[in-house]
Amino acid sequence: MNLNDLFDKFDVFAGAPDATFRMRDVILSQAIRGGLSLQSSSELPPDVPILTESKIAFRVPSNWSWVRLGDLSDLITSGSRDWAQYYSSAGAKFLTMGNLSRGNYQLRLDKVRYVNPPVSGEGTRTKLQPSDILISITGEVGNLGLIPDSIGDAYINQHSCLVRLRPEFRCRYIVEFLRSLHAKLQFDEPQRGIKNSFRLSDVAEIEVPLPPLAEQKRIVAKVDELMALCDRLEAQQRKREARHAVLARASLTRFAAAPTTDNIQFLFHPSYAISPAELRKSILTLAVQGKLIEQVGERRIKSLESILTEPSINGVSKGPSRDSSGTEILRISAGTSRDDFFVNEDDFKHVDLPLGDVSRFKLEPGDLLACRFNGNLRFAGRFSQYLGSSGRTQVNPDKLIRFRVNTEICLSRYVCYAMNAPPIRAVIESMCATTAGNIGLSAGKLKTVELPIPTIAEQRRIVAKVDQLMALVDRYEAQLATARDSASQLLDALVAELTGTTRRAKTTTNSAAMPVPQHNNDAEAEAVPPGRAGHQPGLKAATATPDADALPIPASRAGAERSQDDDLARLTALLRERGSLSSSEAQAATSLDPATLRGLFKTLIDRGLVRTEGQRRGMRYRDGKGQARSTL
Repeated sequence: MNLNDLFDKFDVFAGAPDATFRMRDVILSQAIRGGLSLQSSSELPPDVPILTESKIAFRVPSNWSWVRLGDLSDLITSGSRDWAQYYSSAGAKFLTMGNLSRGNYQLRLDKVRYVNPPVSGEGTRTKLQPSDILISITGEVGNLGLIPDSIGDAYINQHSCLVRLRPEFRCRYIVEFLRSLHAKLQFDEPQRGIKNSFRLSDVAEIEVPLPPLAEQKRIVAKVDELMALCDRLEAQQRKREARHAVLARASLTRFAAAPTTDNIQFLFHPSYAISPAELRKSILTLAVQGKLIEQVGERRIKSLESILTEPSINGVSKGPSRDSSGTEILRISAGTSRDDFFVNEDDFKHVDLPLGDVSRFKLEPGDLLACRFNGNLRFAGRFSQYLGSSGRTQVNPDKLIRFRVNTEICLSRYVCYAMNAPPIRAVIESMCATTAGNIGLSAGKLKTVELPIPTIAEQRRIVAKVDQLMALVDRYEAQLATARDSASQLLDALVAELTGTTRRAKTTTNSAAMPVPQHNNDAEAEAVPPGRAGHQPGLKAATATPDADALPIPASRAGAERSQDDDLARLTALLRERGSLSSSEAQAATSLDPATLRGLFKTLIDRGLVRTEGQRRGMRYRDGKGQARSTL
């Protein structure tokens, strides 16, 4: 197995969420192990102090050596402090951490500060030169920047480290190494303090696998060639995704105009994937518009307040207790986390309440709960139905409003679907206001929202049709996840063969109720690549045997490399399962410490797999393409 096989099989595992990103990792991993270039015994390693064999992380070719970054450098220093007094609208560039990049070393110069530097020695010490390497050493440690020839006069602040290599080592091999996974593990090891800090002495101690000078240049040329190929693959993927998005929108529009059996097949077409979230929105929109079934009776427009059997009520405001014998009080997330719009009755704490309050706030089957405050607009005013399937006494918290509908004129399930349908959600969201970082609205405003009320018989038929279509979407979503996991497992096997590392196997659930859609990478393609959603013949298992001449990685380093991969896989799977996570929810589910979780989330954000919503305490992490399943 070699890198050519990895590129040749790209169409097969392109469905893996981070395919090209991991391909880049493999390229760099091979580069720093001598896997991209031919070795020549006549080429001798540079004359620098070498590390003892007990210190090395993995074996390298015989004419390479393990060295420390400090021994390859003329200067390692941090930037200037307290230069705000020298800020100006023009002059020399003053680079900060915001100008550095994660995963590559291109400077981001769209936003640059300028300074008129002092004439003193401080104005000379931190002046940048072409080929200098910048490394962030506080906060997000390990972001990089390579100073180009065209930089002009420029300086850095104290949050970045300047590494000026000896002239013979400035061919870009070192900066390519610094963006590899092996370098990232070293950046992560000695971080200290709340803000994370990396000392200049830590930078000097970074361990580097060093090839002969001529081979360094060959490696850089090969990395450039392969990274350019990754760029082209990414561009092709974006074009395909854009075409598929057009086809998906057209299919949704066609179904919305005529939700017939003939048109529903276009929602599950094998040539493109429609976001399950968009499918659910379309189904609810058609339901509230009366287009899912043939209309028979009269449809009246009524306010929510007019169909209630008793006044709405905010829940218990008293804080929870540690006494598990107290009354079960739902968490706020119990009313917002499930994408089937049912309350998660297993998401609760306990509270000490007198019997009178228990009776007043006790939830009954069919009750509707609406979230009145949340850091995410999508959850503010969101309705869910309480089934009472737990059989236990439960009460709602203050931020979940309880509504009881008049069951003589309305089905609770129909009202729940209608209040979550996009046309009515647009009205609800327009009523929301932001207070202290939280978005919300009152019960009074919610009760003014109007919704169409057909006859009870028609409501039953609408609910049955929605349930039927939602079940199809659920199975479709599970099959998309299975296809992605299959692609990821194939990619894992290829990566394992090329790097000698393994990732913990994932388990997936297949749905037998519906054929697994085979999604081509190109809507115009005639056939699906074999093995796209299943086993690929001829591949070795994911637990590939490492190279025969590879030394065991020291336990701490090897464990860290495997652990990070496993933790990333576990966190990604958790996000797919639950749809969104706060930091505290992720910590509770994974038992990882906050610093580790921050690093994992940053990695997933860098890869475009995760995005954030909300700010500060209200921040949540979600799937980067908006396709994560929300079943918290």
